[in-house]
Amino acid sequence: MRARKLLYIITTDLAEHKARTFSAIFVIAFTVGIVLLIAALGFGFLGGAMRRAEAAFPPGILVVKPRALNIAMLSISAGILDRKLADRVAGLPGVEYAAPQLSLRMPLRAEGEVMGQTAVTDAVVVGIGSAAVQSDVAPGYRFNFDPATSQPIPCVVPRLFLDMYNYAYADSMGLPKINSSYPIGKLFTLHLGESYLTGDLGNTDKKRMRLAMKVVGLSSNPALPGVTIPLGAAEEMNRWHTGRDKQLYNALHVKVRDLGKLDAATSSIQEMGLVVESQRDVLEKFVFLARAVALITSCFGLVIVAIAAVSVFNTFSLIMNQRRGEIGLLRAVGATRRFVMWLFIAEVGIVGLAGGCAGTLASWALAGWADRRLLAALPNVSFLPDHIFSAGPVLILSCVAGAMVLSILATLPVIMRTAGLTPASLVNES
Repeated sequence: MRARKLLYIITTDLAEHKARTFSAIFVIAFTVGIVLLIAALGFGFLGGAMRRAEAAFPPGILVVKPRALNIAMLSISAGILDRKLADRVAGLPGVEYAAPQLSLRMPLRAEGEVMGQTAVTDAVVVGIGSAAVQSDVAPGYRFNFDPATSQPIPCVVPRLFLDMYNYAYADSMGLPKINSSYPIGKLFTLHLGESYLTGDLGNTDKKRMRLAMKVVGLSSNPALPGVTIPLGAAEEMNRWHTGRDKQLYNALHVKVRDLGKLDAATSSIQEMGLVVESQRDVLEKFVFLARAVALITSCFGLVIVAIAAVSVFNTFSLIMNQRRGEIGLLRAVGATRRFVMWLFIAEVGIVGLAGGCAGTLASWALAGWADRRLLAALPNVSFLPDHIFSAGPVLILSCVAGAMVLSILATLPVIMRTAGLTPASLVNES
């Protein structure tokens, strides 16, 4: 019964002073809306960009290359990276795999059909150990090579090719754009021994071969220079063209399972006379930039919250000053200080809850609308996150609860001070 009477007193007072009530609710709703938009932007765009960066530059991936000698504009290989060294690297503590990369040592030309148009271009093709691209292979496809059965040869192409087609070639030729699932399973022909620009220059033995290729995946790995095929297929092609069995790799993709052993693995590889390129430095720079942006937006949100807290404090200070006579009368008829204090705390909590719900609902609807419109307006390139704004249930509930708690904390000092005065002083001051 007491809670029911308390609620009746609160609702009656809020209803009798509609302008004052709506003013307080609006201030809280506006604050919660701004905070929710900032947090949704952080979880959506910044969080998505961080995930894309971590996928593109995984900190545990090392690219190992033989030492090079730079003479004027030329870079001449001054070291050897063969199977023996690759096995030594793969055996280091903490290393999950060491996937060799092998360049094809012959002119290459690719020919295929894209949306009814025949495309012919020179090709950059490398062989690589399957472990380095296994996560990029589409479900239902395999990235392996068997000389007797692997026809057509599976390959993984850079996702950048898709972006180049959609936002350069398709626009210039008036062709429709395609999604990331379209290239999967498509066939094209790889011409060994001839180039689109230079013909068979460099092919002194005039050897030529045509091989059918099938796209089985798209890769966002910036360390992969072009079309990648299984290492065994690249070795067979080089053996056919050069007549030599010994293969020298031009790079080694190393994944360190335990990041705590990354520095030790890097030092051990460098002691073998190899050059190590880590993607961790690039990722750390991106993370630093993303955190700086997040810090700036968070500071802006905190300033808004502080302004709102001061506004709520001033509003309820004025309210408490106007209601001194009412409080004095309640105290005079037997209401305790605790009852008066809880009465106004409950009233502030209801106002904060109403403002939090209103601001959260409006901001959530605005964030969803803006997310759809911005994503539709922006190009669908691989490095953009999936969402600009992302507001999940946890964030929404946190904003509503935070609005109520902040309202109570901002007004608690003035409520305690007023409730602590004697009835006589309250009545006299009023």
